[in-house]
Amino acid sequence: MSSFSLSQLLIARGRSRRSETGFTLIELLVVIAIIALLISILLPALSRARTLAKMVKSMSNERQANIGFGQYRIDSKGYTPAVMSWTRTWYPPNPLNPAQGLEGLATWGFGGKNNAAYWAGRAFDIEAADRPLNQYLVSNVFDAPARPQQMAANDPRRTAEVCEVLNDPSDLVTYQRTWNAANPTPTVGISSYEDVGTSYHYQVKWFDPIYAQWTRPTLGGAFFGAFNFGAQRLRVSDGYVSSKMVWLNDQYADVVANCTNPNFRLKNGYGDVNKSVMAFLDGHVDYLEVYPGATPRSFKNENYTFVFENLRVPQ
Repeated sequence: MSSFSLSQLLIARGRSRRSETGFTLIELLVVIAIIALLISILLPALSRARTLAKMVKSMSNERQANIGFGQYRIDSKGYTPAVMSWTRTWYPPNPLNPAQGLEGLATWGFGGKNNAAYWAGRAFDIEAADRPLNQYLVSNVFDAPARPQQMAANDPRRTAEVCEVLNDPSDLVTYQRTWNAANPTPTVGISSYEDVGTSYHYQVKWFDPIYAQWTRPTLGGAFFGAFNFGAQRLRVSDGYVSSKMVWLNDQYADVVANCTNPNFRLKNGYGDVNKSVMAFLDGHVDYLEVYPGATPRSFKNENYTFVFENLRVPQ
């Protein structure tokens, strides 16, 4: 029979105790490897869930905008909140020269918060108080300097006032400062919402083919004639199918569709290429592929249209 000394017995008990209460190095490495594997499996799923949550929020935003849009049309005899932009120093326009002070059409003029300080003194620095759809989108009342004053670059209202219903959580950059159809280049570090007050832009591509063909003399010139003709067609539902006619979309739709490179590829805030969240005149919202190349298919196809069907411009 073998015998143990007291010291050997104590060592044996210590080893037994460690084996009962601790882990060996191999066991720890196995646990760490399992945890790493689980993380590698779960992270893509979590990322997809976050992306899906952003998209759900964005589509919910556009549905809310659709509700406000519908109410605006009821109160405005069918007209939509696409409005021409004048500098505040020439509003209302000079009746003897309606084009005086006219800036044109801005895709953010329909609604949203105030522009960033960058736009102070530039064209299309449109105050939130002057954007017609805001009264249907937010409960607060936007404040602005009394006309003919324009908002100063350092005015705290540029950042303090918000319009969250037009803030897309996937909106990361802005294309509004350096618009270039041939080579779209974003301004990094600021979103479209922070830049011009809205992540979503009013679709006014319908204006371009009308303006290009306009020859009839009108008070204020061809711009007024083309705009009023288009606004009236929208009002009476003439020349389009409401379930295909887009009135609001995120900036990616404009950037991609107007890019003259047919092979242009743009990844949006959801990580998808050439896709956009769009709101239609019949009230529904969809997430669709946009076609680049500035061809007819870019602006009118089987899924959506930005322009009127069978366009006949008065001569």
